[in-house]
Amino acid sequence: MRELILILQTQLQFYRRHPLISALFLLGLCLGTALISAITHLNTEAGQRYKKASNQTVSPVHYLVKPIAGQTYLPSTLWFELRQQGIRQSQPVLTGRVQLEDGRSVLIRGINSLAFLEKNDAQGMAHQSTSFMSSSYNSSSRMNSNSAFSQLSGQAQFLIATRLASRLKLNTQAESTNTKNTQPSIRFKNSTQNYSYVTQDDIGPWLITDISVAHTLLYQQDRLSGNTAPISLIELGELT
Repeated sequence: MRELILILQTQLQFYRRHPLISALFLLGLCLGTALISAITHLNTEAGQRYKKASNQTVSPVHYLVKPIAGQTYLPSTLWFELRQQGIRQSQPVLTGRVQLEDGRSVLIRGINSLAFLEKNDAQGMAHQSTSFMSSSYNSSSRMNSNSAFSQLSGQAQFLIATRLASRLKLNTQAESTNTKNTQPSIRFKNSTQNYSYVTQDDIGPWLITDISVAHTLLYQQDRLSGNTAPISLIELGELT
């Protein structure tokens, strides 16, 4: 015990004789604590945004199947095998980074839009039978979300967050190149096709589209290679 007290006294005397080192030590401690707090906050917010986007697209996500260390993608056959084994609450997701026509890089997220149509129909029937229990705010929010994703599965090919569309100035470009009766569209590098889109609040930083469109764009920009159709991960719902 005396040795420990002697060590502490020696350390305190050292810092008293060197106030600059003491100040730097305290500053580093404060900065380290602030950095850890900021990283924790960012991870929590990113997780909440991902969960919210996933809940709006197909179904609540309880588990994620990701590639093993050293691999980037999963084979799409794995998803088919899960479906054959009776795990119906599983959806493939393809994420990546593509360039717009002007060279700006954006995140793309390919989902199984047909699965959302099934969920949308089921929710519509359930909503009709329980509409008297829902508040007007929740009903309006659900209708707006269903309307946007229904267009993604039908008229529109991309679903973009309202803030992201504003940051990329897509709305400004659409107003200058389209009439009121024409749906706004975007174009990607190495692609001659115009892709129509709709906007929706709070769906994350991705350009959401059908997984087949995501495959096409990633292959066109050499982000994928080979003749296979890989996926980034598989989202699993509640397993019963």
